[in-house]
Amino acid sequence: MQGIGNDLGYAHNFVVPSDGLSGGMAIFWDKGINISFVQKPTLHHTDMYIPEPGRPTFCLSYIYGNPNQQMRNKQWKRMIGLAEAGILSSKPIVALGDFNDIKSNEEKSGGPKRAEYTFNTFRRMLNATGLHELKTIGGNFTWIAYVQLLDWIGSDHKPLILHTREKKWKGIKLFRYDNRWRFKKEIKKEISNLWEMKCMSIPGSQLHIALKKYASWTSSEENAGIGWALYNKEAKLVLHGKAAIEPIDSPLEAEAEALLMAISQIKRLGFNPVTFCGDSAVLYKQLPQHKEIPMVQKPMSLSCPTYIEDIGNLINDEKASFSFQKVPRSCNTQADNLAREGRMKNLNHVVCWNLV
Repeated sequence: MQGIGNDLGYAHNFVVPSDGLSGGMAIFWDKGINISFVQKPTLHHTDMYIPEPGRPTFCLSYIYGNPNQQMRNKQWKRMIGLAEAGILSSKPIVALGDFNDIKSNEEKSGGPKRAEYTFNTFRRMLNATGLHELKTIGGNFTWIAYVQLLDWIGSDHKPLILHTREKKWKGIKLFRYDNRWRFKKEIKKEISNLWEMKCMSIPGSQLHIALKKYASWTSSEENAGIGWALYNKEAKLVLHGKAAIEPIDSPLEAEAEALLMAISQIKRLGFNPVTFCGDSAVLYKQLPQHKEIPMVQKPMSLSCPTYIEDIGNLINDEKASFSFQKVPRSCNTQADNLAREGRMKNLNHVVCWNLV
């Protein structure tokens, strides 16, 4: 493997030997990159911390789901345990490989349908770790079963390439606040007046950390966009996220999806307490002022009952202190711009940290 690594231009490698004619895993990385394995790498699961100069250390997980469902569920339970212990939730994480699992029968083509309960552990793992599927280019399926008695001329798995750098936008630049403006008295006064008029809807005594989210929706036939921005108690931007999501039936469901993704990310990263803010009156009337969401007795009486139930399950944690508050749309322009940008650029889910 060292020879292959040299041919590919990589200085370092780690190899997990194959088991007979199946399996085997090799990791290659360049000089100047420091990798710290969380535990000894295995064929089915490898977690590693990768620091980058000037950027937050992130966790890269390689996953090969065990073909045996019982053993595969043990993998997901292990990941749930790592997330709950804070090992996977304290840093940004990207997981790639062959999970050998799906969230529902809609993600498979052909063959017998699986019982609904067989998806539960995998779904729980995704919620616990805060993982979301990235947008892909190419076919919908990365694996095809060989059913003909022919010699294999290649792998039955398609290769995956993950681009971690966002493409540079060549269009019209978004408005950016220039910090030097604070020295101009007339501009500073105008900003102060606007803040008092439009952005004081959240009492400072109740606000520890606020997350404002928004969804951009045009039709049920086109991708929607979601965006969220996290502020600290000094009203400084801490981090923000944006993405395009699959077509969804209504703007309300897009808002609910944005809220669900935001809660998942914030919970995974360990921010607490957090007030989630949005301008959808219909959605926020169905959410409590505090984190406890009662069981839905008559789901048909609510809009987006499945989303409301999922949100309730996600925040049902004694360690988390989450609340919800509706704010005027004029206070939500940052998240609005992020959601629109995610939709128009068809972005994968991007999370950016801001130095404060």
